[in-house]
Amino acid sequence: MSNVFNKPYPPAEAGKTSILLALGLGLLVGAFLTFFEPFDIAQMKMEYKSIKIALYGLITFFSMLLFLHFLPMLLPRWMSDKFWKVKHEIGFLLMMLLFIATLNGLYINYINELDFSWRNYYIIIRDTAIVGIVPISFIVLINQNRKWKKYAKAASDIHLSESEPPEKTLSSKMQIPLPNSSTIIEIDPSNLLFIEADGNYVEIKEYIDTQISKQLHRTTLRYLESKLTIPHIVKCHRSFLVNLNQVTKVEGNAQGFRLTLQEGIAVVPVSRKFVPLIKSFFVEKE
Repeated sequence: MSNVFNKPYPPAEAGKTSILLALGLGLLVGAFLTFFEPFDIAQMKMEYKSIKIALYGLITFFSMLLFLHFLPMLLPRWMSDKFWKVKHEIGFLLMMLLFIATLNGLYINYINELDFSWRNYYIIIRDTAIVGIVPISFIVLINQNRKWKKYAKAASDIHLSESEPPEKTLSSKMQIPLPNSSTIIEIDPSNLLFIEADGNYVEIKEYIDTQISKQLHRTTLRYLESKLTIPHIVKCHRSFLVNLNQVTKVEGNAQGFRLTLQEGIAVVPVSRKFVPLIKSFFVEKE
């Protein structure tokens, strides 16, 4: 069972989708509580009741916006494909659920003019965990299996010849001057394996005469991407540019693809949004 919880899982990503998801669920929660009045809400007597009850939806919206949009921006290294697994996703969603429950509990006390009680707070947290842990775990596991099947099938549609060496189309080195610096980077597009971003730096790895060479420079992945306008060197992840002519194996998992370079020298992740691009490159080469 531990192997199941240690399987890769796609972490939340900041963007339009996370904002729309938070907004949609916030509206859904607010509308549901306002119109159906469950959990003894119907017995509550107060002024502006509908508005006050609808504000639960606002709590849900801002809580989910924090967890799904802002935390991935604030903690990009922690919430990355390298680290994130099924167990992290379950824990992350439970933390979000408990955070929402805490705010809801405080809000209940406020609108009912009740004093804070550790006992009531414990009951809210306990009930939230009991109610939430089973469906959250079930949904995450089902979703992981669904995504794994989807990308495993997509990877199986790509046929690479293992006997042929990676194609070399360019042999001359490119010289790329760094902005606001006297440094000039030299990259051979035929020998390049991949470029990885790490904070304010990029690491360039090349495969020359069966040896891996490394360069570390202070610049951005976006800048190098704009200079390396070569069809087989593409962005495959927010932190990676990869030379697709060096790929010898393509595998799928719940996060997207994994590209093995030069028979196992390196493995580069492909996030979900770049899967169609990578697949189309290899399909067109067949």
